[in-house]
Amino acid sequence: MSEGILNLNYRETLDKVDSYEEYLSSMNITLDTQLWKKSLFLNTKNAYQQYLNEYPKGNYAYEAQLKIDKFNAVDEREQEKKIALEKEAIVEQELKKFIKWADKNNISEEKIPRDINKLKQLEVLDLRYLKLDYVPDSIEFLSNLSELSLGGNYLQALPSSIGNLKQLTSLSLWQNKLNKLPSSFQNLSNLARLDLSENNFSIFPECVKELNKLKSFDIGCGTICTKSNQIAIIPDWLYNLVSLTSLNLSGLGLKELSNNICKLKKLKYLGLYHNELSEIPSCIGELNKLEYLLLNVNELTNLPISLNNLNNLEYFDIGGNFSLYIEKNELKTFSNMIQEKYNDIPGKFFLKIIKKFV
Repeated sequence: MSEGILNLNYRETLDKVDSYEEYLSSMNITLDTQLWKKSLFLNTKNAYQQYLNEYPKGNYAYEAQLKIDKFNAVDEREQEKKIALEKEAIVEQELKKFIKWADKNNISEEKIPRDINKLKQLEVLDLRYLKLDYVPDSIEFLSNLSELSLGGNYLQALPSSIGNLKQLTSLSLWQNKLNKLPSSFQNLSNLARLDLSENNFSIFPECVKELNKLKSFDIGCGTICTKSNQIAIIPDWLYNLVSLTSLNLSGLGLKELSNNICKLKKLKYLGLYHNELSEIPSCIGELNKLEYLLLNVNELTNLPISLNNLNNLEYFDIGGNFSLYIEKNELKTFSNMIQEKYNDIPGKFFLKIIKKFV
């Protein structure tokens, strides 16, 4: 072709060159179309990708990309389905382990169903007083659990997997042998009620500070207070849990109480009995939602005048404070209940229940 062009004049040369370019272009379109038809015939992701690799700006590039996207979507759905099936198999395997643990500890089917589907739907689990010394990791697969009671057992530790029970709103762990909580505990973001009373804690578990929805927190002791945690210092972060309506700090060996307690404006119940408090903050009267205030068995010598402001108080206990003396009518709030000082009767509790007094 080039030799022929050399023998032509300038005008003829241009005409031949244009014709040659058109020829090359038509050949390219033909190859483009042929590969596209081949791709359609094979109808695979690789075939369409090969077309795009050869002709990234070809006549069918847009259609090829649409085909590839469709294959990708199908691949993703298949992959998701595969992952779901694998996850389901793992869940069933782990729940079978949980059932074996239940059998080993003679836990009734009424408490822990042996049917896998029923176990998956379990929302409330009561395992109190079963002499349990451990809880298996597989408990995390009870994903619908909202209430868990493990009080009155022999637990010294909790599995870190307990932090995966994201639906949990109530957790009772009283009367065990716990002295710490797993760091994953802070992931229980929906927890509203936590009972850690009568365990072996010597410091406040740090992970509790992340539980911003907590409304009831008990780390003290029971009414009789034969066993309790020994935590002499309350961390400042506790006073940031402003959603608290109930707080029990009884029997901890507290010698003083910070004014920051008055940040907890929603408190209705405050248990401070069986400590070593000689006074309570004068701002206590700011907690005007208080209905229950238990200060019995401390070393109180006086009570702040601000107690007059607790107009919603229904239950008040200052018994066992043998150095406490209150003049009758000294506080208008107590004018209808103060009878006498019981210092001369060892062990005698001064206990009164008041209903909407003035």
